Amino acid sequence: MRRFEVLTVAEDTNPPTFDSADAFTALVANLESSNGTFDPATHEWASNGRLRVGIVAESQSSEDPCTSPEVEGYVGAENRAIRVELRPGNKLTWGYDNASPLYRVKVGPLDTLTFLTLPADLASMPRAGQVVEVHRWGSKLPNVEKVAEAQGQLFKVTTTYDPTTQQLVLDGDVPTAWVDWLTAHDVHYNPDDDDADQQYFYLRVWDRGPDTADAELDYILDTALPLGDTGLSVTLTAHGIPGDHWIIAARPTTPDQFVPWDLQIAAGVPPHGPHVSVQRTAS
Repeated sequence: MRRFEVLTVAEDTNPPTFDSADAFTALVANLESSNGTFDPATHEWASNGRLRVGIVAESQSSEDPCTSPEVEGYVGAENRAIRVELRPGNKLTWGYDNASPLYRVKVGPLDTLTFLTLPADLASMPRAGQVVEVHRWGSKLPNVEKVAEAQGQLFKVTTTYDPTTQQLVLDGDVPTAWVDWLTAHDVHYNPDDDDADQQYFYLRVWDRGPDTADAELDYILDTALPLGDTGLSVTLTAHGIPGDHWIIAARPTTPDQFVPWDLQIAAGVPPHGPHVSVQRTAS
């Protein structure tokens, strides 16, 4: 997704001596002060973040009573793709299934969401205590479709999704400014579209099974942080950039092994995404 960074500089001489190249240099310096490194050869802005995965000794499964009561490593009953993602302020969040469930929702009242795209089945219906993330639009594509912003605001669900009303209730309010922006924004696919179906946000579900910990978890460098009752822990060995994420593939048949294999390297591994290229355009 392309993004444009508008950099404002102090008033210069006439004719100006501070050009777009100088502005780009200033931008790169700012980026590199934000836990990232710019590679002038590839134009990639690479995160300094590093993470490793460990196991919690003698973990006990709460997901499947038929499993062994004490397991060294992952204790889940299913193969899982666990997504760990950095949030602002030295925090992170995590969820199963790569946190991939994404729905279109309407807001109103500010703590209530009405689903426009519905959960496929009972198991996928968001429930009380679960972590969800409300996203604004990040982009409107040439075909007039929308793309969700990379990160949104996290909430906990207080009232389980009701398939009759197609609603759930959050533990906080979606910012009024978000709703005002959406109301004022051009949302039409074509002039015959119904505004009511186009004034929506996106909702991402961070399913953690029975775990009901805070939506955002504080981490301390070089200190293991358990991922709920999965039997796994993560350790940040270097600060990264909000949005950095790692995907851990865990299997009950090999609880002490997970993919990618290098996730157990002591120094930690760089984020699996996103990949960011930074270039300048003169104006």
